[in-house]
Amino acid sequence: MADELGLRQPQVSKHLRVLSAAGLVDVRVDAQRRIYALRPAPLQEMEAWLERYRRIWRAASSAWTRCSNI
Repeated sequence: MADELGLRQPQVSKHLRVLSAAGLVDVRVDAQRRIYALRPAPLQEMEAWLERYRRIWRAASSAWTRCSNI
């Protein structure tokens, strides 16, 4: 994973710990390895929350475009 991301192992481990603490990934121990899996539910909740604001931003952007073309 570190090679794929272009990061060093300690950086990847730190990021994964933060994601785990935030409840965005599940982790299970397999001997000396930790296996991480994304938890879709929190990400779907965040997507739904963001979509509300995207609609507002789109409407504001459209209004700005209409006003600037006058």
